[in-house]
Amino acid sequence: MPVNLPSRIRLEVLYRVINFGSSMAKNFTVFNCIMGIINEQFSHIQHLKMVGRTEHFVQLINTYCLDVESILAQLASSIDLPEVDFSKLAALAAEVTERSSRIGAEHVRLACVDLMQACEQMQKQKFLLALDWTKTEFTQTQNKLQVLVQMERRIMRLEAKQKN
Repeated sequence: MPVNLPSRIRLEVLYRVINFGSSMAKNFTVFNCIMGIINEQFSHIQHLKMVGRTEHFVQLINTYCLDVESILAQLASSIDLPEVDFSKLAALAAEVTERSSRIGAEHVRLACVDLMQACEQMQKQKFLLALDWTKTEFTQTQNKLQVLVQMERRIMRLEAKQKN
């Protein structure tokens, strides 16, 4: 049975839940920064939340994840071709590096270094190992970023309820 609380108390509870959620999101980010998964560049993107552009912050993360996932799939299919075009692979790997640098996905960016080296050396086997490592780092980063996105969406819903 739902409890009917006075609106002042409901607002106070919502305010505390929102503050708790915001605090958790900050702690989540600090923890991942300490672990090296993200770097200080991510804090610049997080600034969007501070200036009231949380939806844009969420969209940047989602776009990053979709784009990198697509590029990694292109890398995987391109390496399986009979004639491997290492210059194309290097360009795609550079794109993952650039996108990861912009959002602050440090582990993914570092994993791409091995991809680039394998392309320079034109070593298919080394490339496959580096691609596997990059995919692993991306999946771990993506999972952590999606947790943050879910927290931010919950906070946005609570804030919208508080306004009503």
